[in-house]
Amino acid sequence: MKIFINNKKIPLLRFVSGGKMRLRIIQNIMILSIFFVLGMLINQVYADVNIEQMPDQGNNYSIMERIYSGPVERASPSDTIKPEQILVYNDRVVIDIQDAFWAVFTDTNSMDPVIDVEANAIEIKPKFPEDVITGDIVAYTSNYGEGVFIHRVIEKGEDSNGYYFIVKGDNVERSTEKIRFDDIVGKVVAIIY
Repeated sequence: MKIFINNKKIPLLRFVSGGKMRLRIIQNIMILSIFFVLGMLINQVYADVNIEQMPDQGNNYSIMERIYSGPVERASPSDTIKPEQILVYNDRVVIDIQDAFWAVFTDTNSMDPVIDVEANAIEIKPKFPEDVITGDIVAYTSNYGEGVFIHRVIEKGEDSNGYYFIVKGDNVERSTEKIRFDDIVGKVVAIIY
């Protein structure tokens, strides 16, 4: 086999053995190639581990689909407020919602970055279980603590006791809770920062 250097044919054996400089160049190329391949392998393993640790949002995508397909579609809150209910004037904004109430939040960080201590929200009390869908943010009472908690519905189902909702904070890795419709005291329909 021959290679070309400056338009001259040189036998490969003579090129490799032709001097310490050429040998050093070949060694450097081989070392860089090894580091490049190792880097690609480490990156792939790291990406696979991180994706496997991501909470499943109800999507059954393979690891490769998650890596190369872009953002994963996630459940979003229901569109409770229609455009005709929002009236914008020069000096005020009017949101026409029946039986709405105001909510403020403590600094638990469970819903960061969507809801934090400085945020305010408008909530309504849902009348029927059908008024709450996966993706909605609900305020609820819990057997695990006093007060009202606010988390996102990540699953909705029905069992022998009726409708249930699995809720989880957006900023909480694995902690979920199963609540009933009667536990829900409000559904967030607007967040004001």
